[in-house]
Amino acid sequence: MTSAVKTTARPSLAQLLLPYWVSEDRYWAWGLLATNLTINFGTVYVSLATIRMVAKTTDAMVARDWPTLWGALGLGLALGMTMAFLAIINYAAQDYLRIRWRTWMTHGFIHQWTVDQRFYGVERDGLLSNADQRMAEDIDVFVQRSLSLSVGTITAVVNAFAFGAVLWSMSGTVEFNLAANHYAIPGYLLYAVILYSLLGMLIAHWMGKPLIALNARKQTVEADFRALGMNLRENAEQIAFYSGGPQEGRRMMRQFREIQLNFVALLIRTCKLSITNVTYFHIGSLVPTALSMPRYLSGAASLGDITQITASFERVHSSLNYFIASYVDFSI
Repeated sequence: MTSAVKTTARPSLAQLLLPYWVSEDRYWAWGLLATNLTINFGTVYVSLATIRMVAKTTDAMVARDWPTLWGALGLGLALGMTMAFLAIINYAAQDYLRIRWRTWMTHGFIHQWTVDQRFYGVERDGLLSNADQRMAEDIDVFVQRSLSLSVGTITAVVNAFAFGAVLWSMSGTVEFNLAANHYAIPGYLLYAVILYSLLGMLIAHWMGKPLIALNARKQTVEADFRALGMNLRENAEQIAFYSGGPQEGRRMMRQFREIQLNFVALLIRTCKLSITNVTYFHIGSLVPTALSMPRYLSGAASLGDITQITASFERVHSSLNYFIASYVDFSI
């Protein structure tokens, strides 16, 4: 494969993301991406069918309707097998797209680095540190996370709309009096999950924002430490001749101290964010049951309906909170 990526000192995100999708490999790229998204959308449809099947099974168990129950269980088995089959194809399509994109980018950057002896000028002028390690490691990380986050975001949006429609239709209308005024809110559970998710996003941003700088520093200090070890290995004879081993050892230990300090800071901040998320999601698991219980107690909804409402609420909630669950990945 060949590449037409232009060389820039500090390429923007668009300059890194877009060229592959208009390259000579674009047909493979778009075809594999379309396969990946189609399977994800199909999975959403199967999930909707699964939730309806669970609701039907619940009502059949309450009514002791054995024919309906056995039919629902058979459908559940078929849906489970379908989900497993789709997951395997999805994994293969996304990983094959990942290696093709990584191959294309790696070829392009190797060409840029080696053509006209550019590697010499880069090292001489200090334009880019550890170029070889960046090509060996950072390209793969960039491609993997770009695919994961972009496909995940699209799928989360589709999930939110699909299950949001179910939640709206199943919520009914809540009526209440406040300050001598009567209010009626149709589809109130959908509004509730949106407000609760927005609250979670604000909390996650406040707690997780420092991770952006810490993860950026992690890449730098790790690369600098590897560079010191490589320098020691490549210049072993000269360093040994001047008895510079102890000095180089101290330099490496000082640099590793930076890795240790950054790691501890990352650990503390990640734990704080994790505690916040666990608390938030645990409370969120109780919200749909609490809000839909009046409909069940009044007889407006069956137990199966409540099961479907709760499952739809949780799917919309998890889709809208995809940003929270992926905050660490977005920050790297």
